[in-house]
Amino acid sequence: MTDPMTDPKPDPAMRPRSTGTSRAVRLVLVLSLALNLAVAGVVIGGAVNGRMPHHFGGFDMSLGPFERALTPEGRRAIREDLRGRIELRDRRVRAGREELMNFLSALRAEPFDGAAVAAIFETQRSRATSGMQAGHEALLARLGSMSPADRKAFADRLENELRRR
Repeated sequence: MTDPMTDPKPDPAMRPRSTGTSRAVRLVLVLSLALNLAVAGVVIGGAVNGRMPHHFGGFDMSLGPFERALTPEGRRAIREDLRGRIELRDRRVRAGREELMNFLSALRAEPFDGAAVAAIFETQRSRATSGMQAGHEALLARLGSMSPADRKAFADRLENELRRR
């Protein structure tokens, strides 16, 4: 006879049942949590360092230290350049919200369609890449319009910005 207090093997019938959450859904949820924590870390880190994120007409220029090294007039000029670009107009909040709704629908679909989620991720990646490219083109145009003294001052500010990091 076995003593239930010392028997280390639990009865298989007493094991808790699986909730039915698929591995793919758990993976997406973990990735989503990681992304949210990364964004929160960037915002909190910026706030601690005295730098809050800048909004450039509803999209991120993705210029990092280059953007911070610009003068306020330079940032304004780039912002105006980017606002005038037709290819960026669909980058507004409505497009992002529609993608989010599609993502939520794909998460709830049974069976889970990883290809649909991958397509949504590809759309987001493509939008981010086009925004970064537009930011780089606007910065290049701005640099080309600067005098040699202004470019040198920009290079000095950029170097200081990179040292701070």
